[in-house]
Order: sequence, then structure tokens, then C-alpha cells
Amino acid sequence: MITVNLLPKVIFRQREQSRAANMRYRSKHKDRLKVSRRQWLDNNVEYRRIRERGYARDNRNKKLIKRYGITIYQFEEMVAAVQGRCQICQLKRKLHVDHDHRTGRIRGLLCGHCNRGIGCFQEDPPTLRAAITYLEVQAAEDALQRLQERL
Repeated sequence: MITVNLLPKVIFRQREQSRAANMRYRSKHKDRLKVSRRQWLDNNVEYRRIRERGYARDNRNKKLIKRYGITIYQFEEMVAAVQGRCQICQLKRKLHVDHDHRTGRIRGLLCGHCNRGIGCFQEDPPTLRAAITYLEVQAAEDALQRLQERL
């Protein structure tokens, strides 16, 4: 790929000289800049919190749009519809979008544990049913063994 610099050479040279001067200044006054930056951060805690929340929300919104085609407002509506609970275990946890990997269709909102569990079973209902059967058999055998130990 060929890149073409559209800036006039004079502006490009001035910009490079300015960057070089800035780097020299920063390397020469590193300690002083570190102290002034720390003071600014300490004096502007609330401003920083607001900005960080905004950045986090913007990033979350961008990810939701890119991955699932929904906005953060649509996601929040979905959370309100399920009352903030996982649709499998019904626990109030941080919710994740559950989607079909083949079609991309959103199925619902699940907690991280349930969402990963479905993913580990490769979204295959027969395998999930087999796992449930296995757990039920093991629980019954454990109960029977405890009962025999009492007798």
C-alpha cells in the first residue's frame, strides 16, 4: 500500500520540529511534569470520575453496536425487561448478551457463568441434556450413598 502525504512539506517539517521540541522538553522536565499531573488528578477527582464513566459507557456502546447491532439504550431496555436477572439462573448479576453464533440473532441476557456454560457446550441442546442427566444421576447416587452410610 502506498501512502501519500497530502500536507505541504513546510507544514510537515514544522510539525516534526514541534514534536521533537516537545519530546526534548518532556524528557528534560519529566519529574516536574509528573508532579503537576499528579496534583491536577488529585484536584479533579470528580471530573475524572465523570469522564471515566463516560468513556466506559461510550466504549460499551461501540462494542454492543459492533458485535450485536444494538445500542446501549436497547441493552438497558432488555435489562429492565428481565429485571436485571439472568434468564437461566435468575440471579442478579452483570448481564451479557447471549446470541446464536451461526445466525447472529440475540437470544437474551445471561450472567457470565450461564453464557460461558452454553458456549462450552457449543450451544448443542442434546449435549446439554446429556449433562443434565449426568448431574441428576450423580446426585441420586450421592443421596443413595449417604442414606446407606446412615444405616
